Amino acid sequence: MTTTPGIVIVAIDPAGDLATLRSWYEGTKIPAITAVPGVLGAKRWSILHRYVESPGNGMVIVPAPADYVVIYELADVSVARSDAFLDAVGRDFALEGEIDGRHVSFEQVMSVTLGELRDAVNPGVTSDDTRAMLVVSITPERDYIEKFHAWYDEEHVGELMSCPGFVRTRRYKALDGVPNFFSIYELDAPEALQTEKFRYFSGRTHDQLPPIHQEVGPHMMHNVCDVYQLIED
Repeated sequence: MTTTPGIVIVAIDPAGDLATLRSWYEGTKIPAITAVPGVLGAKRWSILHRYVESPGNGMVIVPAPADYVVIYELADVSVARSDAFLDAVGRDFALEGEIDGRHVSFEQVMSVTLGELRDAVNPGVTSDDTRAMLVVSITPERDYIEKFHAWYDEEHVGELMSCPGFVRTRRYKALDGVPNFFSIYELDAPEALQTEKFRYFSGRTHDQLPPIHQEVGPHMMHNVCDVYQLIED
């Protein structure tokens, strides 16, 4: 049977009390979710920056909706539709629990299931080397989806994976809603986004872009880039 590896990205608003959220969620929810058959593991992240595309101003930093994110790796995207997973992760956006005898409540601002499309890894490194990540979400216009994939797979991924500090790139399609497509760039450190080569690729003007990028660029929506740092205890 063919399987489609996937992930679920859960973003939670700590409501100004990250320590309590982490104590409760990591002590109660993560063990319950990772015990579900087909859930391969979980990684915790804190957001450093959110960039959105601003007409005429390029990518600008804006406030992020949540600064605590957990990514669950799935053997197959169907796991995310199982009753066991839904019961463990929560079926709505209100997260309720008990910690040290008191009630806690947090808002789950995003829970999106993604099925893997592509995977590219630089030689000699693995995801164990990842300490930061860049998550890019994009929705191309319907008539430009094929050209969007051609540009991304044949050109854009290769450009960024040639930058120092880039470990792995995985591309995903959302099972529901928009944005439609996500790319997760695993980095050895946040400083990978400060290298001269990355700054060149990300800072080009429209006229400096390759022809297919110039053609596809105006037809992409919901272009958001989030930069995360791995939470390590």
